[in-house]
Amino acid sequence: MKKDKVDLKEIKVMSQLYELLEKDALLLTRDHRLLDVLVDYRNQTENTDEKQLAQWELEAFLFGFHGIDPFAYSTSTGAEPGTYNEFPDMDDFQAKAFNYLRQRCVQANNPVLVARYHHLVWRGPKGIKNKAFATRAIDGYMAQVPLYLKQFDIDGDDHSLSEISQLLKKLIRLCAETKFKVDELKKLLSDIFYNTPTVPFFIKDSVLELMLETKVLFRPADFKGALDIYEAELLKETHKKDRFLWTHGYFDNAINLATRLGVDVKIWHERLGDMHTHIAELENKPERNWLKGKAISSAIEAYRNAGHAEKKKNAEQLLFELKPHIKLTSVRIPANDDEIKQYETLQKYIKNECKNLLLEPPEQIYASLIEGWFFPNAAAIGEKVKTIKSTFDLFTVVQFDNNKNIRTEQADAGKNKRFNEAYSRYLEHYTLQYLHYVFVPGIKSGHLTYRNFLAFLKERTWLGEPYLETDLSGNVLSFNWISMLAPAIVEYFVQVQSWVWSAGYTPSFMLPIESLTLKMEGLLRNFAERLNISTTVLGKNGTQEAYIHNILEDERIQTYFDQEDVQFFKFLFANEGGINLRNNIAHCLYNVTDYSLDKMHLLLAALIRIAKYQILKKE
Repeated sequence: MKKDKVDLKEIKVMSQLYELLEKDALLLTRDHRLLDVLVDYRNQTENTDEKQLAQWELEAFLFGFHGIDPFAYSTSTGAEPGTYNEFPDMDDFQAKAFNYLRQRCVQANNPVLVARYHHLVWRGPKGIKNKAFATRAIDGYMAQVPLYLKQFDIDGDDHSLSEISQLLKKLIRLCAETKFKVDELKKLLSDIFYNTPTVPFFIKDSVLELMLETKVLFRPADFKGALDIYEAELLKETHKKDRFLWTHGYFDNAINLATRLGVDVKIWHERLGDMHTHIAELENKPERNWLKGKAISSAIEAYRNAGHAEKKKNAEQLLFELKPHIKLTSVRIPANDDEIKQYETLQKYIKNECKNLLLEPPEQIYASLIEGWFFPNAAAIGEKVKTIKSTFDLFTVVQFDNNKNIRTEQADAGKNKRFNEAYSRYLEHYTLQYLHYVFVPGIKSGHLTYRNFLAFLKERTWLGEPYLETDLSGNVLSFNWISMLAPAIVEYFVQVQSWVWSAGYTPSFMLPIESLTLKMEGLLRNFAERLNISTTVLGKNGTQEAYIHNILEDERIQTYFDQEDVQFFKFLFANEGGINLRNNIAHCLYNVTDYSLDKMHLLLAALIRIAKYQILKKE
């Protein structure tokens, strides 16, 4: 609740303002009125010197400490508007302001003022700050803690406890930076954790979280007994209304604590799974089944980490039974007239380009597709989406695949999601249109056939070059990829021919898509083998051949491929937030409607992109 404004009628000079601050700085800070007091006095005084002193005093409180360095909420340099020097770099005018801070360090006695001035000076220019400033700042912060506790006992205002939380975090960061008064800090923290019941659990948790992050200062022995805080809180009935906080923070910190202490963490993972399961049980509205599914999915992960096979199996069964009932609302965002006009203009341009290209001989058409301008430029797309912000960046995004399996995006996934969305749009509006208007009309006219396509691959690319292998019996085998690719290529051309020549015929691209997808992994592996790059990796049961994502991540392979092609292959085949063809087909996650002409065209694009490379013969 907003407190009444402070009456400054009796405050005529700065010395009287200083007296007010010495007397009431604690409450003025807690109640967020201190800045108002300083602004009001600056505005009411008519003395130029007094106004400047009030401004400097105000600016001392316009810094926040979020981490080690001070963060300026506002700047004032006395120079031209729009120009400023970052603290602690100063011009002559700012140097006077800094000298004012040093003077206030000498004058101040209130711990709020002492901590503020000395902390700022400690972060000042080299040659000025010394140990005394940091020590005095630490003393000031420590002295405030019992004062705020006492004030809470007096008026019960929760803001006093919030101030304690911020004070303890400032102390941890300052002591970690300076290594001063570490023992005193640890004693204070221990007293807060174990002897001060008025400090609520959520504050203790947030301070413990920072302690866990500050490994330079705290050792496992410093956390002895800390898990008891979480145990005690779980026994309270109040934890039921804080399930969200427990599943999104408290349990994580308890698990990190147990890990740091070297004690059993599985019990905490199991408790986390139990709470997710209970959250799922409370969801009984059909429109919230997606949330129920998310909770069960989180429970499965927790039980896996706990090593509790039975509970994990039960949760998996619950999710399986729930999947048919998970429904998400569809939202259609129609394109406006300008966007439609742009799409039509682009489509007209691409159709004309493809029409002219089809006048060329087949081998020239295929060669042109290999180096086509219509493939996405990952670097350009990345730059374009770099500055795009989304409201969803503020939330945890839950994604469902076509089979209603759940994947939760992590901290920096928003950036990748925006990139993948932009990349996918480019493929849709440029790449796929271009491929469609080349292949479909070309096949319909008979200009493009599986014979001349396979002949091009055999005669113009490395896919037609023989490759020798020695089997376990010592027999030397010779093969090329054309014979292995031919069934999928022939089937694709036959399906398109039947579709464009027969009204009412429904083509099926299931066989060519499945065949070509799985062959692509072998193609990439053989590409590496021809370069004398190992494709053997260690699996659960010994050595095995590398999967497609292993090959694409190999730095040696990436030196041979254009980065644009690596990105395209990852988007198409690997689990990079893209189409993930290899996984979806290998695990039979597609239904018949997923085997589209567009996917077949992307596979053909990938085939000709990998075929373009000339392989250096190994010595």
